[in-house]
Amino acid sequence: MPRPAVLIFAAIVIGASIPRVAVSSLTAPTSVDCGPGEYVVGLTGRTGAWIDAMGPVCARWDNRTFQSVPARARRPAGGPGGGGNQQLCPAGSAIAAWQSEKIVADQAAFADRVSVQCQTLAPPRDPTQARVFGGQNTLPRGRGGPAKGRCPDGQLATGVHVWLSHDGRFVTDARMKCGPAPSVAGRMAWRSGNDGTVTYYAPELKVRSGDRIQLDWCRQWASDCGQPAADAFCKVIGQARAVRFAAKSKVGLTVIVSDRRICNAPDCTGFEQVVCGP
Repeated sequence: MPRPAVLIFAAIVIGASIPRVAVSSLTAPTSVDCGPGEYVVGLTGRTGAWIDAMGPVCARWDNRTFQSVPARARRPAGGPGGGGNQQLCPAGSAIAAWQSEKIVADQAAFADRVSVQCQTLAPPRDPTQARVFGGQNTLPRGRGGPAKGRCPDGQLATGVHVWLSHDGRFVTDARMKCGPAPSVAGRMAWRSGNDGTVTYYAPELKVRSGDRIQLDWCRQWASDCGQPAADAFCKVIGQARAVRFAAKSKVGLTVIVSDRRICNAPDCTGFEQVVCGP
């Protein structure tokens, strides 16, 4: 199985002496949200000995092309210290889980790093390839270990809740705000013929996320295309073979019948129709 994608938005020790800061007070968080139809695909902000400022990088999901639109960074919450830092999920994925770690300095706790796990925006929302970004910090960790969170099934991060120190200069904690993930509505229709055949228009298969995705042109990845894929589809739905079929180019999101692997690119080819018969 692919390893879960992990990004670390981390405080990098910059060599300067750590300022003495009064104990931070926990107040209501500052919320930095993505726009309608957007998802958190990374974190942006400023880091030094710990996290000075943090906010989301957002990307929109296009329901017509089944692709994510290029990301944009939102203004982070926090102070001006440290240096700029931005970490992104792999292309086409968004944050689904996270953990926040803290360090202790002069009797105050500050957010040191936020590790996030990414999943594909497209169903079935598999974990993406593992990536780790981080710095080093030798300061003692806060008690109780990291705070962990995960969006419920069928949801992805849509914003960030950021807690700040009493003077607003440093991040003391962070959590993700979740919302419904992109979904693909079924489009398949069918019609029975007098000769015992059934014509399936925009044939599709159900994947483990519960979404229904259009059938890919190939039975295996980039091989056994056309007739083999159409025959396999007919057998899956309990019929003997494909009598006729027609291709449809640039579907954008398709599923391989043999192993339910997803093709998610503008040039993925599917079927306009498959006619199954005895």
